[in-house]
Amino acid sequence: MKKQNLLLLLLSVFFVGVLVTSCGKDSPAPKDDDKDQDGDGNGNGSNAVYLQGSDYYLISMDEITKAKIESKVTEDYRVDEANRFLYVWDNTYVAGNPTGPNSFGEVEAWTSLVVGGLGWSGMGISPGGVSTVDLSNVTPQHTFHFAIKSKDNATHMIGLGDGTNNFRLAIGAAPFVDNGTTFQPYANFDRDGEWHHIEIPMSAFMGTGKLNFREDGFTTDNLFSVLSGGTAGTTLDIDAVFIYKKK
Repeated sequence: MKKQNLLLLLLSVFFVGVLVTSCGKDSPAPKDDDKDQDGDGNGNGSNAVYLQGSDYYLISMDEITKAKIESKVTEDYRVDEANRFLYVWDNTYVAGNPTGPNSFGEVEAWTSLVVGGLGWSGMGISPGGVSTVDLSNVTPQHTFHFAIKSKDNATHMIGLGDGTNNFRLAIGAAPFVDNGTTFQPYANFDRDGEWHHIEIPMSAFMGTGKLNFREDGFTTDNLFSVLSGGTAGTTLDIDAVFIYKKK
């Protein structure tokens, strides 16, 4: 797929930050998918549990939250439009309109995109050939974390890449069909418009026929990607994307 780094997207990052900063702290607090409160990402425990691990590889996180785990950050691969870039593929998303605090309760920006009218959608975060992403010390015992919220029932495809291969998992209630291949749902979350933290063991992404993180890292292709289907108006609100070792 052709990748296109949009001026619109650059503007949307600024736009998102301004909008979120203008919101009050009295908005509803984030929910956590950690029903038994053991930090496994399946119910309603405190979201602080996701900051109590070690060996963090950041893909998306606000500055206030990052400061809380600064000494435990191994690599910072967040988008900075100099070394890592967020690409919207072929204008398939437009900028969203986020409101309220992010997934860690901070009045900071997150990624908010809305599917346009081209019949498909896709975005990716990539070093763009100007820097190196090295995940060679990530093991199957690490955990992949992200937070997501929605009021629609769309299934999203969440993917990680190793510079050669991309491996994706469907997040939603229904299967996701991509170029004739059907992906069964791996996980789902409540569509109540509140933040839900989802955690996936890296063993789901790594192994034979999946990802193999080389010691020399990679400089092209996508570190992280999302597909949201082709229904116009579908919203992707995603935050706090990282890999870490759970406590």
